[in-house]
Amino acid sequence: MVYAGFALWVIPADGFSKLGLGERGQIGDTFGALNALFSSLGFAGILLTLYLQKKDMAIQATKDDEEVAERRSLFNLEASIQAYSQALGLLRDGNNHRATWIRAARILKHGKVLADAVTVDAHKRALELRLLDYRSEFRDILEHKPAEFFYGVDPRYYELGLDRVAALASLADANEQAHAMRWLDEKSVYAVLEASQWPDDYQDPLRDDLPGEMDIEEKTFFAQGLARYMEHRQQWHSIAGNLSPRNS
Repeated sequence: MVYAGFALWVIPADGFSKLGLGERGQIGDTFGALNALFSSLGFAGILLTLYLQKKDMAIQATKDDEEVAERRSLFNLEASIQAYSQALGLLRDGNNHRATWIRAARILKHGKVLADAVTVDAHKRALELRLLDYRSEFRDILEHKPAEFFYGVDPRYYELGLDRVAALASLADANEQAHAMRWLDEKSVYAVLEASQWPDDYQDPLRDDLPGEMDIEEKTFFAQGLARYMEHRQQWHSIAGNLSPRNS
């Protein structure tokens, strides 16, 4: 349409017949220049279109990445809460079964990995609210338990004293072919202890400053029985119903 309009404007109504050779050449040159111009503009338009499409695709890709990250964070949030809840359910009845505590500890380890993978701020806050309750409940599980509890024996033997209870923890009963291992594994106990603690970098909404990192003695100050048990386990082996010093 542009070429046709330009031709009607440049070329007289009775056509090229009345134009001289020079004029015809000038018209030809003009059409050539216009052709090159419009070709260049068309190519520039294509480049602009490609650029805008690429920009839109980059923006969309960023949005897609953010949505994927948010969904992944939400999955980690829900899975970690489920893990802590499951571990708590195994120990809430106050049992001192070695295998149960090991299972709960393994679940807590998985739950901690999932909790650390929560990346969205809103999800982190939601998780922290749940962990406030879980920490208190794990703390209740450990608190006020005598050291004898952690050796995994029946409560009726507690009155015999820690040394005797520790010896009984490895004594086989009538249904067992070899010596037993009733005491709670220290790693499993420590996993539960860790679940009862506030992290070192915890930002208490009620205070700006918190004490520094706590060592094991400070962590177990509320559960003296646990502290005594851990100290006792570091000093003694329980083998086939007898105790022997670890340093011997």
